[in-house]
Amino acid sequence: KPNVKNMHVGMKLAICNTLNDHVIGEIYICDYLLWYLNKHHHFDYVDHMGLEQPEDDHLVMLAKCAKNRNLMMKKIIHGTARILPNIEQAAQAFLKAFREGK
Repeated sequence: KPNVKNMHVGMKLAICNTLNDHVIGEIYICDYLLWYLNKHHHFDYVDHMGLEQPEDDHLVMLAKCAKNRNLMMKKIIHGTARILPNIEQAAQAFLKAFREGK
């Protein structure tokens, strides 16, 4: 197992796919990546993910991306079928786009 000295190093390794996504969790990796991009004023993701403006909240960004890309899923909540944004698929798309330099 890798010996990662701190959270920032670990998340950067995860973003670059050096650590398997399932070890950290794609949603958590997206949270860190979005924070990093915004902190460094890299807003190219806004257009690529079909957003109107930069987002600070990774779950909001992923939900909007999922809606824009029609990445929806059916889920039963309290006996009622609902159509919800598939944030897991949006997270995969966000990470894939970053890793491919888009």
